[in-house]
Amino acid sequence: MVRYLDTGCGAPSQCLGAWFQENVVRGIKGFYCQFGYYGYRALYPFEEVIRETAAAGNRVRLVFGSNKASLCDAHLRWTFDLIDGARDAVLAVVVFSNAEFHPKTACVEREDGSMAAVVGSGNLTEGGMGLNVEAAMSLDTKDGDDRQVIVAVASAVERWCDGREGGAFHIRRYQDIDALRDANLIDVAQPQPIRPGGGAGGRGDKTGPIPGRRAPLWTPSRKPVAVRRAKDREMGKRPGKKAARKGYAYPERWCKLLKSSDAQWVRTGTNPIGKLRLAQAGHPIDQRRYFRYQLFGGEAWSGETRQGKSYEVAQVEFEVTIRNQHLGRISLVLDHAAHREAGQNNVPTVLAWGTTINRILASESHIGDWVIMARGADGTFKLIIQSEKPTWAR
Repeated sequence: MVRYLDTGCGAPSQCLGAWFQENVVRGIKGFYCQFGYYGYRALYPFEEVIRETAAAGNRVRLVFGSNKASLCDAHLRWTFDLIDGARDAVLAVVVFSNAEFHPKTACVEREDGSMAAVVGSGNLTEGGMGLNVEAAMSLDTKDGDDRQVIVAVASAVERWCDGREGGAFHIRRYQDIDALRDANLIDVAQPQPIRPGGGAGGRGDKTGPIPGRRAPLWTPSRKPVAVRRAKDREMGKRPGKKAARKGYAYPERWCKLLKSSDAQWVRTGTNPIGKLRLAQAGHPIDQRRYFRYQLFGGEAWSGETRQGKSYEVAQVEFEVTIRNQHLGRISLVLDHAAHREAGQNNVPTVLAWGTTINRILASESHIGDWVIMARGADGTFKLIIQSEKPTWAR
């Protein structure tokens, strides 16, 4: 029988994440979904199911909106990796100039021929899966629900995948994602809301009511494989099948020789900028995308506007060591701005050294030292400044 789900009651069983946990499992013979807003962190607990279903030649249909061009480039690439090369899998992005693509439905077909579907208000995002207050209806032929209604849910997704509808862009290769980004149809930083009396995301007018907070009913169960793995586009090439079988390792580390401007030792009359420009520095990477979408792609980036220009900002914790002196954990700020590419030799991402490191850099010259940034297998970051060139550096 049809079930009504509503996360307002606070029961974990009522959320979209619980429905996915129950139904998007190994052995399904088909998966269909369409969501207005999408974030890869919501899907990654199920990425192996999606990959195996697609690789087995079963039907997989993934349709996402890029309303206000908000769909993240990296999330789209990681999703494409799940189905790349599968013969009956489609990833599509829907964009309209005068409307939003706003459905939220998912459907599975099982090996025994039974089908289940969910139709509701929650998007395929972390918030929609288990944090926001959402409502939905779930159906299952095993419970006696009308199969034709569930087939209609799947058919509605299929419509965006078979070329019948305008506004749907099919992703068949990385270049298709590039084209959407270059046309500003995806990956455009969104302005942050400003509450009266406060800054973006602040508490607003302290004399007025303060919003409540909710505890999540569902959270992802593991670290995303795709977030840990470097993506082909950022590396500038894809490994061949032979390299993949050998466990080809993409770099999770980067280093750079510190010049005077990086080390904050500048000529008299010039003020140090307090930042490190994250350049290619001889590595086989596309520095325009590597730091934002690979090395730090899994961090919490937020958009902001300064003097009419868009920036993306993330605060990242590093274990910091400078010339063998361990400083412990220090939170540093990264910011990424596409408009820098033309004026800074295609270096759009910079790291602010912060008060503690700036003070150390100012106390003695570190020109000619090497700075290393690395991400460990557990997702933690290290920042090291040392005199010796790393053995793995080019």
